[in-house]
Amino acid sequence: MTELQFHDATPRPVRVAVAQMAPQQGASQHNVDRVICRLGEAAARGAQLVVFPECALSGYLMDDTDELERMAERIPGRATQRLSEACARWQVHTVLGLLEQGSDAIYNSAVLVGPSGVIGRYRKAHLPGLGLDRLVAHGNTPFAVCETPLGRVGLAICYDIRFPEVARLLALQGADLIAIPTAWPVLDRLAPPSTIPDVLTRARACENRVFLAVADRVGQEHGRAFLGRSQLVDVFGTVLAEGSTAEEEILEAELDLALARQKDFVYTPGEFETHWFGDRRTDLYAPLPDALAIS
Repeated sequence: MTELQFHDATPRPVRVAVAQMAPQQGASQHNVDRVICRLGEAAARGAQLVVFPECALSGYLMDDTDELERMAERIPGRATQRLSEACARWQVHTVLGLLEQGSDAIYNSAVLVGPSGVIGRYRKAHLPGLGLDRLVAHGNTPFAVCETPLGRVGLAICYDIRFPEVARLLALQGADLIAIPTAWPVLDRLAPPSTIPDVLTRARACENRVFLAVADRVGQEHGRAFLGRSQLVDVFGTVLAEGSTAEEEILEAELDLALARQKDFVYTPGEFETHWFGDRRTDLYAPLPDALAIS
């Protein structure tokens, strides 16, 4: 893995917001307008980074490849240009989930935008067999951490939360915060819908000692409800702010990102020390098996 080069300056506390909203399916310009409106509202309340849901410009439950192609955006493109202009106006950064028209395929992507334009992009690597994820291509670019004036931001999307390797890789690359646009459908027959916000988000934050900013959507598409419960989670796995299951709202909290860089704990030198990343036994982990070793 290539070692990333970061500035040594310790990050200051950052005001982070997640915008829980209900995108209107198939209405990209309307959704861009609403995203920019919410971005302005969050900025007026002091937010420096605002995270929006997965597929915030298109909706998620699609079956039609023609509609998929119609809704896909270039990165950079018209939508990211408008976001960049808004970020420059209010001096904020934002993470947004959107359908990306790549040079070879369409991807379910997340983009990090600031006042100067597009800072980073991530194409969803883990695709469940539902919604538009059945129609898009797998992202094959490495999980990446972006350096911003606020701190180091890692990007993941929705289903990625079920794979602990993703958050661990981002943490190993220096992420202070992982921004996760999501569209969690309520799937009661498969698992309790509370499993993700009650367990997985908190575990990923705590086991990697990183902050999580998880922006979920609300509302329905084709009669299928989405969970909501967007979250801001600290490095101890404590939920600092959480959304409802139905309402559009903006959640915010001040995050001391310097805490994410404290991975070693020396209580009594030589007698009581823990080094969360240094104590890992990578000689026993690698190579991780590619297949389940049971029949």
